[in-house]
Amino acid sequence: MENKKTVFRRKAKETLKKELKKGVYSKDKAFEKNLLLFVKRKNLKKILMFLPLPIEPNIISAIKKLRKLKKSIYVPFIEDISFKIVKYRLPVKQGVYNIFSCNNSHEFIKKIDMAIVPAIGIDSKFRRIGFGKGMYDRFFGSLRYKPVIAFAQRTFNFSKEDIGEAHDAVGDYLILPNKIFAKGRIKNAYNTINGYGGRCVVRADRIFRSKKNRFDKIPNLHRAIKVKS
Repeated sequence: MENKKTVFRRKAKETLKKELKKGVYSKDKAFEKNLLLFVKRKNLKKILMFLPLPIEPNIISAIKKLRKLKKSIYVPFIEDISFKIVKYRLPVKQGVYNIFSCNNSHEFIKKIDMAIVPAIGIDSKFRRIGFGKGMYDRFFGSLRYKPVIAFAQRTFNFSKEDIGEAHDAVGDYLILPNKIFAKGRIKNAYNTINGYGGRCVVRADRIFRSKKNRFDKIPNLHRAIKVKS
């Protein structure tokens, strides 16, 4: 019998595949806009990103734009049951599990500022639900420091239940095409960038709109997510 995590993963993958058939160009461009805004506001320099599978947000254009801004971009290079990080450079090749990567490198990457991590979904504890290989969990578990972790989803797949496991990676942010959620609870709602009516600045890892200097509220479905910091 399938456990709750397996059932959720299967249904979330079905949702992502259906979304792919509808056409995702506009969603991916909106995601790119949100991602670039976030990186600029946080003033991040060294960023682990990913080379997307079809059901993941296409961030290739964002990677190119960030490199032009002199950001150091890294991607995973799979080694056995985990991965190391290598600098993004051409050529890009398809490898294990059909995942694209750049050539291996012996360059030692001391520290990254942030990791943008693809996720099939998240649970009520802001844990990542991935493909089930556990590579990201092992990678973050091996680090002696904790970079900022932002999950990337093309569609909002969320479990109201605690279906994750103790070793699952826990995120700090969730980036979607139309919103950015920050882990935490502010009057039962997340902080978010929703629209671009005012200049957005980051203070104490919480996203404000400086025009009114207050948190944006998240209506309806988003209000149901309550995650303690």
